[in-house]
Amino acid sequence: MCGRFALSLNVEDLDVNLKDLQLHVDSWLNAEEYSPSYNLAPQNKAAVIRRINPSENRLGIDCMKWGLVPHWTESAPLKNNNVLKTINARDDKVIEPRGLWNSVKGQKRCIVLCEGFFEWLDKGKDKIPHFVKRTDHQLMCLAGLWDSVTFKGSTEELHTFTIITTSSNKYLSFLHDRMPVILSDRESMEEWMDVSSGEWSNKLGRLLKPFDLDNGLIAYPVPKEVGKVGNQSPDFLRPISQRKGNIMSFFKQQVSPSKPSSSSKSGTSSSNPKAKITAKKGSDGSDSDHVVSATTTGGVVQDEPITITKNECSPPSLNTTAIETKTIHVTVDPGDGLLPTVQNPTNRSSCVTPSPKKLNIKRSASDLSVQSDPDHTSSPEKKARKLP
Repeated sequence: MCGRFALSLNVEDLDVNLKDLQLHVDSWLNAEEYSPSYNLAPQNKAAVIRRINPSENRLGIDCMKWGLVPHWTESAPLKNNNVLKTINARDDKVIEPRGLWNSVKGQKRCIVLCEGFFEWLDKGKDKIPHFVKRTDHQLMCLAGLWDSVTFKGSTEELHTFTIITTSSNKYLSFLHDRMPVILSDRESMEEWMDVSSGEWSNKLGRLLKPFDLDNGLIAYPVPKEVGKVGNQSPDFLRPISQRKGNIMSFFKQQVSPSKPSSSSKSGTSSSNPKAKITAKKGSDGSDSDHVVSATTTGGVVQDEPITITKNECSPPSLNTTAIETKTIHVTVDPGDGLLPTVQNPTNRSSCVTPSPKKLNIKRSASDLSVQSDPDHTSSPEKKARKLP
């Protein structure tokens, strides 16, 4: 069974991902009705590929409501229970030469697009939601059937669809005994969408089989909040172990404080974190350029390279930048003697010749970080989103 799936890509990103599948779609038929969703449920509208005209080869994306309503229906179903019965079509029932699906399987075959689908694992009294997706990060193309109906007293034509299911493959059998039919390659998709004859064939029936690519699918637990219709979150598509706020994620983000430097002097106040600054000579052996790495104890570890040009301070009247330093307790490792040892500096102004690349340098007792001047950064070009 397939009762919930996800398609969170916008129109532009969806078009890019379709090109990766080498599936040419001529146009969107009603793009204004499309809404990306992390949690798409029955009665919601979804992106479905169908033939624009049965006699032509052109494909279009149509936003249809999930839960097939047959064309002979005179009035809208009063209860959702009736629609829920047609969100899925069993493969063995589709193949039969009679029944509900027999009237649409010849000319109204479609492909339902999604990033993956949800299934719930029964574990005692608990139900654990899992998300199933392709390991190659491609879109899932599910085999489906669609129909259109105009209710009595209305002029609006309603398009609805169903997803065909088959037996689970060996990988997903632990989760459920049914799974949607996934069209795995371009050839199978083109064959499924060829409705020019208007007839059903045994060759089409052979496409209705479990997904058979080795290691082609991955399933993992996701947050239980996905069970409530209407809830939307990108966390629904990620393993629960990667969810923000998860206890394991919390520990992964922590950085162990570094131990105090052995060169720290007893006169340093214990209430302030200590910083250790080490300097190395430049690659040419000179002492004009030094790579300085800073590590704070009791705070976040920063290991940002800072280029320092060693020059004599000039009087404030020259083109120099005056920087006011805060009172902090710093233990400096003299290293090779290039930097002096300083403790408990008092408030004063020091002259620093600006380096060729402007840097906004922020220093405090608990954080030493370097940020590039915004004037020297450029915003990256917007790229189409690919599936994670």
